[in-house]
Amino acid sequence: MEVKPFKNGALCPRCNRRGKNVHTVGTPRIWRDLPVCGRQVFFIYSPREIICRTHGRMQEFIPWADLYSRVTHRFEYALLVYCSTMTQKAAAQFLKISQSALSDLLHRIITRTRQDHKVRNLRSIGVDEISYCKGHKYATIVYDLEKSCVVWIGKGKARDTIDTRKALKRLRWLLYRHSSNRTEEDTKSLRSLYRGNRRIHRAWILKDEFE
Repeated sequence: MEVKPFKNGALCPRCNRRGKNVHTVGTPRIWRDLPVCGRQVFFIYSPREIICRTHGRMQEFIPWADLYSRVTHRFEYALLVYCSTMTQKAAAQFLKISQSALSDLLHRIITRTRQDHKVRNLRSIGVDEISYCKGHKYATIVYDLEKSCVVWIGKGKARDTIDTRKALKRLRWLLYRHSSNRTEEDTKSLRSLYRGNRRIHRAWILKDEFE
């Protein structure tokens, strides 16, 4: 499927403003889309380079895919949905790609998504709690006051939930330390994991039993 460009100029991928076209890439790029009726679908397009008043010379914004991706957003979304409900082998069969290619794509998507959600320059926060399930359950929300965006959500009421985040602080090296080298105070700190993260607490117990 050959894709046509915008009529009124291309967009900058950073600020989403229209820029002046200066060059068209000679070799077309190909993006894999979702299969239709058992047949594979590909987008074919030659991206253009533009001059943005703010960011200079850049490749135009591609609306159907990430900047360096070779699959469409729809393909990535379907891949994530399938992998969350079935094995990677079954998901690869649905999407008509090899299991190794699916595993590589999944790793890249997760890495890119985590990179976009890193908390940066957090200086002032607000903490609030909401109820759900007809008021029977609570969640605590921590948000950036300056950027007006949510940075963390946890189960439970505000005070108890915040205390549980504190229980996880500075415990990394204690978990690595051999049981014979831990003090009584270290053991008390690790026991606080039972409230903060029961999976990590269970792993710590198993580690000590193995030793």
